[in-house]
Amino acid sequence: MYPMPKLWGLLVLLGLGLAQSVLPSPNSPLDSCQAVFSELRPMFIYAERLAPERFLIRGVLGRGNLPLTRITLSGDLTPVPLGLENLAVQVVRPLLDWDRLLAQASRLFGGLGEGINLGNWYTQELRAYRCYLTYRGRIVGIFRLGLNLQPIPQPRLVQAYRHSPLRYPALEPSNLPAQ
Repeated sequence: MYPMPKLWGLLVLLGLGLAQSVLPSPNSPLDSCQAVFSELRPMFIYAERLAPERFLIRGVLGRGNLPLTRITLSGDLTPVPLGLENLAVQVVRPLLDWDRLLAQASRLFGGLGEGINLGNWYTQELRAYRCYLTYRGRIVGIFRLGLNLQPIPQPRLVQAYRHSPLRYPALEPSNLPAQ
């Protein structure tokens, strides 16, 4: 049998461990996902070439000058669920007034925040957390947080924008990270 002081010590440690596992941490990954989501803003739109005259419209959201996630927009400018990009209505360049389409996309993309929501879950990877963006209940984007709960930028999105023949804004914003 345990002596009484050791038993009390064990119960106190058990109680503290239980309290930490039951009570939500003020710095939980989901709270950090929410904080980053509330600061996401449209950064730019570009067309990704699929074939010589076929494109998908991509919109990039970021925080400050850091691009964090990409959302594919269908030809009717609605977000496309992840994994279904090949079913999106593609844009055919000669058939469209590209300037008018980009103007519509920029207006929609600027107000898209009302339709895009943060999923109420996250997943943990080996070295990061994934936060999910949804549109009408379907996942349309993912951004990642490091184990320190800071957002992980996606510089490849800036490279795709720089290499796109069709993009908005046409001139590269000065606040984008250098190559």
